[in-house]
Amino acid sequence: MADERYCYPPEFTVLRNKFGIKDREKLDAVERELVQTRVLEGPPGGNFDAGHIKSIHKHLFQDVYEWAGQYRQVEIGKGGRWFHQHALIDKGMADVERTMQAGNFGRGLDASDYSEFAAKAISDLNYVHPFREGNGRTQTEFLKQMTERAGHEFHTERIQRDAWILASQVSHSGTNDLLRAAITHAIDPDGRETGRKAQEAVAKYFETVTTAIDNLRSPTQRAAALDQVRSVAKAYETIMDRDTLQKVLKESRGRER
Repeated sequence: MADERYCYPPEFTVLRNKFGIKDREKLDAVERELVQTRVLEGPPGGNFDAGHIKSIHKHLFQDVYEWAGQYRQVEIGKGGRWFHQHALIDKGMADVERTMQAGNFGRGLDASDYSEFAAKAISDLNYVHPFREGNGRTQTEFLKQMTERAGHEFHTERIQRDAWILASQVSHSGTNDLLRAAITHAIDPDGRETGRKAQEAVAKYFETVTTAIDNLRSPTQRAAALDQVRSVAKAYETIMDRDTLQKVLKESRGRER
């Protein structure tokens, strides 16, 4: 579906931006540099509500897009799955706020319980996907602030981009195991414990996926699922223990045959 509201004609694939850049790769490069500068400045704090999330997005993307900090006005999707309808974003964000408030924003939870709580909150926020672009980076900065407020260290450099994207896609399908693993891996009050918890979450995901693949009848669907397994294994290689990684790759090759 062509996005005539936010993108330049005639292809409608490059977002309208303050620089008038119509080359996607060039825009991506400029955007990454400017957003990283704003990250280093430190995004604004807040009350961990919808307004706070908007302010983070506006801060990060203010140099690139006129609509920074504003909810999208079009429907968007990724990987064949649609995000929340734009007309219902306010309602969806209210639900996200309730989830976080019910969990007291994660305060008082140990690393394991906090990771489970945070994975649910971020999964809900990701499903709403309130902005036309920049949702993942906004989520990461919001999560960092929430994690530190909850009393845990948060190592942003341990959030691998590919792993985070895959985790978000998987959460869209109904399981937060990979998000929990990624968040646990980025929290380090006790490296040994968080490492074990992250590995458990990844292993649980692969057990679920393996069962689902075994139930697929279509060779095309099976091949696509196996590609996904290998992609996840590669993205989560630094989190998975060696035995689990080798087992997953071995089983995925076996099922392919």
